Amino acid sequence: MPGGEDPSFSGDWVHQLCGSAYPVIFRVVSVDQDDTFTLSTDCPAGVLSMVLVCTQSAALQHRAGAKQEPMSFHSNYLEQVETVDRGADFQGDAEWGATPRVVLQEGESVGDFYGSVSLNDCISHCDRVPRCMSIAHGPHGCHLKARCVQPGEDMVPPGEQGADYRTLFRRSCSLSSTKENRYMEEMQNMMGMALRALEFCLHCLDASPWPFLLEEVLQNYALAVEAPEHFLWQRSSGRPPSFAAFPGPSPGGEELSLEPPSSKVPISAVRLTLLRLQVRWIRGLEMEADFWRGKLSLNPEENVSLERLKRWLATGEVPWTLPGDDLCYYLQDARSRGAANVPRILNTGSGPLAPKPLQCQNKDVKVVAADGLARFYLKVLDENEMEPPYLPVQCPVEELHLCFPAAHFDVVHIRNALDHSFDPVLGIERMLQVTRPGGWVLLRHARNEGVPGKFRNGLHQWAFDVEDSSGEVHFLIWNPDLRADVTNHLLSTGHAAEVKTRLLDHPSDDAPEDEKYVWVEIRKPTAEEFASHLRLKGSG
Repeated sequence: MPGGEDPSFSGDWVHQLCGSAYPVIFRVVSVDQDDTFTLSTDCPAGVLSMVLVCTQSAALQHRAGAKQEPMSFHSNYLEQVETVDRGADFQGDAEWGATPRVVLQEGESVGDFYGSVSLNDCISHCDRVPRCMSIAHGPHGCHLKARCVQPGEDMVPPGEQGADYRTLFRRSCSLSSTKENRYMEEMQNMMGMALRALEFCLHCLDASPWPFLLEEVLQNYALAVEAPEHFLWQRSSGRPPSFAAFPGPSPGGEELSLEPPSSKVPISAVRLTLLRLQVRWIRGLEMEADFWRGKLSLNPEENVSLERLKRWLATGEVPWTLPGDDLCYYLQDARSRGAANVPRILNTGSGPLAPKPLQCQNKDVKVVAADGLARFYLKVLDENEMEPPYLPVQCPVEELHLCFPAAHFDVVHIRNALDHSFDPVLGIERMLQVTRPGGWVLLRHARNEGVPGKFRNGLHQWAFDVEDSSGEVHFLIWNPDLRADVTNHLLSTGHAAEVKTRLLDHPSDDAPEDEKYVWVEIRKPTAEEFASHLRLKGSG
């Protein structure tokens, strides 16, 4: 099935399945006081899939304009809801009403917990289920209901049902609630829980029978961060079957199972580490989005760079290169090796402030700006009613080859952004792919920027450094899990004909003296140089 909204993933079964899934989810998911997330199951992909169904349930209810209160999750998604002690003689409070017996019309079930369940725990279960508006509670179980119960409703006749069973109902259910965004908050919290669960099944999700793909989950998380108020789950084009083959639970159907899939595809340790870093990178998007929302604010109390923003909005003028960095020199050098007629420069990882054309030898050279958060920037610009003269293209550095033709730019420039990517070595390879033979890729980054935040501050998961190797300065990319001599990698694979690495002073006037910048210039081989590399490799 083509990607996009899947009509079969919007039926009422989504809410029913979510209600059935909650008891399973909360049997196997826990978060301790140190925010350590644990899954007690052999099938994390199954738990993840259940959480994603509940994510869609909350999103659908938000988009439908539902006004009831959803489940109550907080900052760590599983924090216990604070309640007063409600014992067996509980007669109601400001939040919950109670009847002496079960009401006659209980409504649709959205979850059942059998056995001895305290009233406090039963109410907590209801708080976690978006559609739970009332409960039937007794000595042998807790039964969650979707129906709003009103005070004074007819009850079952005395003696017809266990004397100790009764109905408790939300008093707010009969009121006109204005907290429509609570379902949106619930969707965001469930999506956050899903991303944490995803780290437990990176190795098996795509090969499992569960109907979600790794890349699909990551893409939807990004969409939920960018525009939560418009979010509905977008199906991946990589998963041919739609949910039409599984329209949800049916009466008398099999109970939800957490049995693991029959086989798992082996995955290398490096690949698994990179996948974990990608998940953590996605988790950092919210912090990055908040940072840039402030940078695009017209409120002087929020934006210390307001004058720069106003100048860019009026003229397209913005400082995007470092002092002393002559891009026109690299452009001229690239074109001296037989470049195409139209000169082009790519500024990838640009942020929202896309620059105007660069003046080189009294001629305007087009600068294309690209960024993996461009969709979010465009949304904020619209919210602020801003119409800048130039806009960035939505494209992460790891996907430049999907956004632009091969050999399209004479110079590709990136400043203080590659170390924010989830796979910077792959990002360099993609930059080289869209660079013309003989052209240049220019990297300008603060040295070891990920170290102060211990590689967990937003998107800062990498450090860039230099190392002397046999009398030459090599470019290094590292973090506590992985380390790469990028100079060796690019030259040995034929990705580069030259790699020049320098350690220069930090350009900020207020930076400490020991703060440095790593400058790297990478020249892509000409066709003749690459052919020579292949011949030498073959003869070796």
